[in-house]
Amino acid sequence: MKAITCMAVVVIVVAALLVGCATAPASRAEQDTLLAEASSTMQQMRAQDPSLAELVRRGYGDTVFPKVTKGGLIVGGAHGQGVVYEQGAAHRL
Repeated sequence: MKAITCMAVVVIVVAALLVGCATAPASRAEQDTLLAEASSTMQQMRAQDPSLAELVRRGYGDTVFPKVTKGGLIVGGAHGQGVVYEQGAAHRL
């Protein structure tokens, strides 16, 4: 009985996390803000570690999450919105 209860809790938590994953910015202004934040974050990371520029240049794509909210007590989770870059070009959401 205890194993079934634990499994049910895990399934509920996973389902809640999957439902919360589809959170793209709704308006064009929110998308533009996210793109600007991602660009600023990438510039800050490159300033802190100059070798990052070469790594990004050699890679096919990368993703930048300017803000990530984390939390947890017994089970942890995180949420954030990011921008996918393919060969240096940002993809609109």
